[in-house]
Amino acid sequence: MGEPFIEGCMNLSACNYDANATIDDNGCVYSQENYDCNGICIAFNLNDCCENNLTPDCNGICGGVASVDCAGICNGSSTNDMCGICGGDGSTCNISYSTTIQPIFENKCTPCHISSNSGGLNLSSWENLNNSNVIIPSQSNNSLLVTTLESGTMPITGCCLEPSLIQLIATWIDEGALNN
Repeated sequence: MGEPFIEGCMNLSACNYDANATIDDNGCVYSQENYDCNGICIAFNLNDCCENNLTPDCNGICGGVASVDCAGICNGSSTNDMCGICGGDGSTCNISYSTTIQPIFENKCTPCHISSNSGGLNLSSWENLNNSNVIIPSQSNNSLLVTTLESGTMPITGCCLEPSLIQLIATWIDEGALNN
């Protein structure tokens, strides 16, 4: 009797390859360019799988909205703390007065607060600030400087210091308001 005749696709690169087939039925099915047989993009550049100028998100979905967080996780929830540490709680900051805080004061505050004539506050140096009553080292939430900045009433010209700058000042105070 001989070997049985089994029709099917005999091409190894076809999606419907049949290892048992002994006769090719000319019914092989192939994946689209840049896709595997399950419809998943396998292109080196995922943009090669998207149409209509869409770009793939981190899940490989064309036009999708998923994004990678700071820890490199697609759709993750990690964010950078005020010190730039992914998933941090701000405790690792070591904000320098001379290179970070004083330049903020110079750019945003000392046009008015260069002498004690402006509300009695002179922000031209750490010594002047330290001798004022507007900061309580390690207690930014109780420091008049931070609460005034957060209220939006200062600086008087150009409204409002950016929240990120206020947070840097608050963190510096919480670190002890050091002259570093």
